[in-house]
Amino acid sequence: PLEAAPTRDTLSDLVFLRLNDDGSLDESFGTMGRTIVSFGGTPEDQVWGLDIDEDDRVYAFGSGLAPASSTRTDSDRYVVRLTAEGVLDPDWGTAGLATFDVPQGTLEAPTSPTLRLNDNQRHGFVTPDGSVISAGYTNVAGRNQVVLAKFTADGVLDTDFSGDGIARVSPFPNGMAEAYGAAIQTDANAVAGFVTTGYGRVDDDSKTD
Repeated sequence: PLEAAPTRDTLSDLVFLRLNDDGSLDESFGTMGRTIVSFGGTPEDQVWGLDIDEDDRVYAFGSGLAPASSTRTDSDRYVVRLTAEGVLDPDWGTAGLATFDVPQGTLEAPTSPTLRLNDNQRHGFVTPDGSVISAGYTNVAGRNQVVLAKFTADGVLDTDFSGDGIARVSPFPNGMAEAYGAAIQTDANAVAGFVTTGYGRVDDDSKTD
């Protein structure tokens, strides 16, 4: 018999494969060439980007619902790090996963609980010093704003970056903006800042470009 169609409550996992030069599975990676990672029993787990550092460790940038829910009210970002052998790296974040929730309020006066809104990760990369940048956007009061996060080489938020490791940017106060890519801006070969790219609207009410 046919299986039931998946719903928004259907659990999903990330699957990593490593191929040899001839396209065959590299059976030295994970279990017979495959590694399966779950964000903790949540639906809609998905990965949006990958990067590899100089030690061949794999970084995956994704998001998933937390906790599992039939409505998309709390999507969190997850940065996964696998060792070169294809297993979750216990030296990164919590058992190989690094994540965060965007706090309410302002940077100077964050409040609790966290926003528990749709936080979308769209890109990420490892910097030359081993820290990790996560770029994306979060919906706040019906308007999307760019959210850039920085993790240390150990997988914890870097409080030297924007005070708490999370930079929230609203380039259009009356509109919306989304980041789909990010890159390092350098000055004399040193990191001077970060640039994001994406799209948005200056005036969300009138839908003016």
